Amino acid sequence: MHPDAESEPLASLYVNWITELLGGVIPRESRATCGSCAMCVRNGQESASASYYFDPVVKCCSYVPDLHNFLVGRILSDADPAVQQGRATVEKRIADAVGVTPLGLKQPPVYALLYGRSLEAFGRSRTLRCPYYVEDGNLCGIWRNRESTCATRFCKHVRGHIGYTFWRDSLHPLLQAVEKDLAHWCVLQLQLGDGALRHLIDSGRWRSEAETVTGDALDNRADQKTYARMWGEWRGREHEFYCRCGALVSPLGWADVLAICGPSTRAYARLTQQAYACAPGRPGGAAAD
Repeated sequence: MHPDAESEPLASLYVNWITELLGGVIPRESRATCGSCAMCVRNGQESASASYYFDPVVKCCSYVPDLHNFLVGRILSDADPAVQQGRATVEKRIADAVGVTPLGLKQPPVYALLYGRSLEAFGRSRTLRCPYYVEDGNLCGIWRNRESTCATRFCKHVRGHIGYTFWRDSLHPLLQAVEKDLAHWCVLQLQLGDGALRHLIDSGRWRSEAETVTGDALDNRADQKTYARMWGEWRGREHEFYCRCGALVSPLGWADVLAICGPSTRAYARLTQQAYACAPGRPGGAAAD
């Protein structure tokens, strides 16, 4: 791709890693932007079925992302007044303690249940709207540190299937693998403690499909006994823990990431390179749709 071509912005932590991996910038997905949602009714258009178009004050933000510990730390450490609202929302989630683990902030059980059982609600339900959503301007409060799903999901692709293969089938699983491995690496680096680590891995997994919605969860309360066992000696110092995770990961280069992460990361890195080589404008790349 031409070095002066417009690029698609990634989350600030990931952009240098992926640029280093690919040796160039990612072509812009101009047909799907958060500022002008392609799934909302435009001025002058007739309002079609409500089951097709999105609510303009929801868009695709009817989803709560799992924020891994180092991303949480970077959000908490960002003192820019422009991101204060998003930072405050993360601080409130930590204070509530629901879905708060040393691996990061995961979807609260009640939200996960509603999300998994809601038909035609994506992009339309204000009840399911992300807590990091900023109504003033319809923006994302944690945009600089959004995670892999939010960073790679586009409803339309300029390059059709080529773009879909790059974003959804290659870069997304690559970043997911990186996030998971780096989150566990941070936990080990900060010496969570064997007892807390065992509880975290055995019964406090990052994602448990069989997670029960308890009375505490319905009332947005955490089970304090489980919470204490999961955090060990770090309980009460969650902010410090997350910020230290962010400080550990932020200086890493792509070579460092590859050295830390497992074979899944290296496999998806190779597939991402292959998918990128097919992009229009690349030597030997495919033509645009």
